[in-house]
Order: sequence, then structure tokens, then C-alpha cells
Amino acid sequence: MKGKRDHRLPISTALKKLLLSLEPKATGPVLNSKTRSPTGPAQVFRLVFNSLGIIDLISPHGVRSMGRTWFAEQDFNFVHCEYCLAHRVDNQVQLSYQRSDYLEQRRPIMEAWGDYVESCFGPYFPDL
Repeated sequence: MKGKRDHRLPISTALKKLLLSLEPKATGPVLNSKTRSPTGPAQVFRLVFNSLGIIDLISPHGVRSMGRTWFAEQDFNFVHCEYCLAHRVDNQVQLSYQRSDYLEQRRPIMEAWGDYVESCFGPYFPDL
């Protein structure tokens, strides 16, 4: 994470299914939000994309961009969507009072996103 802060991620049903389908490569956290970690989110995306054979077709940032656009089109809460992407929309004064990461509010957003991505991938990867 560029902000060098922890980012809790609600795991959707679709993501859990995908993660369980991957061959274990290492022990420890699957996703580590520490900057430049070998198990950071971008590296996990690359591992998954490589194992699916789509690494040359899409980038982790491309998925984030598509996700943010899709969130807006679904009319989800703006702040909750920004927190899904580990973005902060608060100023310094607001941050001194606001301690939530909106984890519970992000769960249905990420579940819906996982379902959408799974529906897009389903025809191409029926074994996932």
C-alpha cells in the first residue's frame, strides 16, 4: 500500500473459491499490505493472472479501474467504494476523528463485485 497502512479486505465467496483453487506456494498471509511485499496485492493478482494464462491481457491496475467504474455504475456509496480500493477521501481533520475502515459496509460491495467478475470469467474458465 502506498499509504503504508493496513488494509483489511473482506473476502468474497468468489475470491475464496479462487484462492482455494490455487496451488499453495508459501505459508503466511496470502495478501500482505506492506509496501513492496513479495505477497502484496499486485503480486497476488499477477500470480492468479499468470496461472489463468491472462497475464498479457490485463493488469492489476486495470482490474482496479474496472472495479471502480463498476462500483459507480451500481450506485454504491462513494466513500465505501473508495475504501474498497484502499483510497482515503478524508482530510486530516476528518481522519483525526474517523477511525472506521467500513469493513462491514464493504462486504456486500466486494461480494457483488466477486459475483460479477465470476460471471464474466465463468464462460472462459468453467473449472474455477
